Amino acid sequence: MVPARPADRGALHAALAQQDPLIGLRQDDERQETYDSLYGEVQKEVIQQTPAEEFGLAVTFQETTTICVERPAGSGAAAEFIAQGGRSGCAPNRGRPGPG
Repeated sequence: MVPARPADRGALHAALAQQDPLIGLRQDDERQETYDSLYGEVQKEVIQQTPAEEFGLAVTFQETTTICVERPAGSGAAAEFIAQGGRSGCAPNRGRPGPG
Protein backbone atom coordinates (compact mmCIF):
# COMPACT_ATOMS: atom_id res chain seq x y z
CA MET A 1 0.00 0.00 0.00
CA VAL A 2 1.46 3.32 -1.04
CA PRO A 3 0.09 6.80 -0.27
CA ALA A 4 -0.36 9.08 -3.30
CA ARG A 5 1.83 11.65 -1.54
CA PRO A 6 4.93 10.29 0.22
CA ALA A 7 4.50 12.89 2.99
CA ASP A 8 1.22 11.14 3.97
CA ARG A 9 2.88 7.85 5.05
CA GLY A 10 2.66 8.58 8.78
CA ALA A 11 -0.92 9.84 8.56
CA LEU A 12 -1.94 6.82 6.49
CA HIS A 13 -0.42 4.41 8.98
CA ALA A 14 -2.19 6.13 11.88
CA ALA A 15 -5.53 6.24 10.05
CA LEU A 16 -5.43 2.54 9.11
CA ALA A 17 -4.34 1.43 12.58
CA GLN A 18 -7.27 3.36 14.03
CA GLN A 19 -9.70 1.90 11.47
CA ASP A 20 -8.92 -1.77 12.07
CA PRO A 21 -6.16 -2.90 14.45
CA LEU A 22 -6.35 -6.47 13.09
CA ILE A 23 -5.06 -5.71 9.58
CA GLY A 24 -1.47 -6.11 10.75
CA LEU A 25 0.23 -2.98 9.41
CA ARG A 26 3.98 -3.20 8.86
CA GLN A 27 6.21 -0.38 7.69
CA ASP A 28 9.17 -0.98 5.35
CA ASP A 29 11.28 2.16 5.65
CA GLU A 30 13.82 0.97 3.08
CA ARG A 31 11.21 0.55 0.33
CA GLN A 32 8.99 3.35 1.65
CA GLU A 33 5.96 1.02 1.66
CA THR A 34 3.30 -0.08 4.13
CA TYR A 35 2.27 -3.74 4.18
CA ASP A 36 -0.94 -5.13 5.59
CA SER A 37 -2.67 -8.46 6.10
CA LEU A 38 -6.12 -8.51 4.52
CA TYR A 39 -8.67 -11.25 3.98
CA GLY A 40 -9.65 -10.71 0.35
CA GLU A 41 -10.14 -8.18 -2.40
CA VAL A 42 -13.34 -6.73 -0.89
CA GLN A 43 -11.55 -5.82 2.34
CA LYS A 44 -8.80 -4.31 0.20
CA GLU A 45 -11.35 -2.05 -1.53
CA VAL A 46 -12.83 -0.95 1.81
CA ILE A 47 -9.37 -0.25 3.23
CA GLN A 48 -8.58 1.83 0.14
CA GLN A 49 -11.81 3.88 0.27
CA THR A 50 -11.89 4.65 3.98
CA PRO A 51 -8.67 6.74 4.25
CA ALA A 52 -9.77 8.73 1.20
CA GLU A 53 -13.27 9.41 2.51
CA GLU A 54 -12.49 9.97 6.19
CA PHE A 55 -8.99 11.48 6.11
CA GLY A 56 -8.48 12.77 2.54
CA LEU A 57 -5.62 10.29 1.97
CA ALA A 58 -5.39 8.66 -1.45
CA VAL A 59 -3.65 5.27 -1.53
CA THR A 60 -2.81 2.70 -4.17
CA PHE A 61 -2.24 -1.01 -3.74
CA GLN A 62 0.27 -3.16 -5.47
CA GLU A 63 -0.69 -6.62 -6.69
CA THR A 64 -2.12 -8.89 -4.00
CA THR A 65 0.22 -11.62 -2.80
CA THR A 66 -0.93 -14.74 -0.96
CA ILE A 67 1.26 -15.39 2.06
CA CYS A 68 -0.57 -18.22 3.77
CA VAL A 69 -3.04 -20.92 2.77
CA GLU A 70 -4.41 -23.09 5.56
CA ARG A 71 -5.58 -26.62 4.84
CA PRO A 72 -6.84 -29.08 7.45
CA ALA A 73 -4.57 -32.08 7.95
CA GLY A 74 -7.40 -34.33 9.12
CA SER A 75 -11.06 -34.49 10.02
CA GLY A 76 -12.66 -33.24 13.19
CA ALA A 77 -16.05 -32.60 14.70
CA ALA A 78 -17.50 -30.14 17.17
CA ALA A 79 -20.75 -29.24 18.89
CA GLU A 80 -21.26 -26.34 21.24
CA PHE A 81 -23.22 -26.73 24.46
CA ILE A 82 -24.76 -23.59 25.83
CA ALA A 83 -26.67 -22.65 28.94
CA GLN A 84 -29.48 -20.14 28.71
CA GLY A 85 -31.87 -19.18 31.48
CA GLY A 86 -30.64 -21.97 33.73
CA ARG A 87 -31.23 -24.59 31.05
CA SER A 88 -28.52 -26.26 29.06
CA GLY A 89 -28.80 -27.77 25.62
CA CYS A 90 -27.00 -28.53 22.45
CA ALA A 91 -26.62 -25.65 20.02
CA PRO A 92 -27.92 -26.39 16.54
CA ASN A 93 -24.59 -25.62 14.86
CA ARG A 94 -22.33 -28.59 14.35
CA GLY A 95 -19.46 -29.02 11.98
CA ARG A 96 -17.17 -31.66 10.55
CA PRO A 97 -14.33 -30.02 8.63
CA GLY A 98 -11.88 -32.14 6.73
CA PRO A 99 -9.32 -32.04 3.94
CA GLY A 100 -10.50 -31.73 0.41
